[in-house]
Amino acid sequence: MPSFNKDNYQEFTPVSEGDYPFTVVGAVNAVSTKNNDMINLELSVDTVGRVIKVYDRLVFTDRALGFIKGFCLATGLTKHWDNGSLEAEDCLGAEGLVHLELGEKKDDGKQYMEVGYYLKQGEKPKFTEQPKKQKPAAAKPPVVDEVAALVPGGVTGGEPPEDDTIPF
Repeated sequence: MPSFNKDNYQEFTPVSEGDYPFTVVGAVNAVSTKNNDMINLELSVDTVGRVIKVYDRLVFTDRALGFIKGFCLATGLTKHWDNGSLEAEDCLGAEGLVHLELGEKKDDGKQYMEVGYYLKQGEKPKFTEQPKKQKPAAAKPPVVDEVAALVPGGVTGGEPPEDDTIPF
């Protein structure tokens, strides 16, 4: 009977949307449900403090060519883009930067991190760290009565002091 350690269970906590380094650790040639060639990718993404797996697919249709081009330019596989041919084996071990986004809820109600786009080599990432905790809101400025209590003699309206000249 298989066994497991239930203490190792972790709830899904999404990382911040942003740009992170990745390595392709799995790639399989496949065919989509609409009979289009595609490559299923498994990415190992370093999200500052933890490594997560993100799954993506490159579908070979005219509509998706921009995405395939982005992947090739991000990973240094430009010769494959130029030749118009890319196989799963070509993708294994490829590295680059990917922009992750929190995807739409699936039928089971779960959400996953998804590839938004791939960054070209040399392109600077926009976000690479988890957001810092928000600073508490600034204290409200004191009201006039509170200010009056802090000023010697108080703050009053009415008559100006006898000597109202301002020395310069």
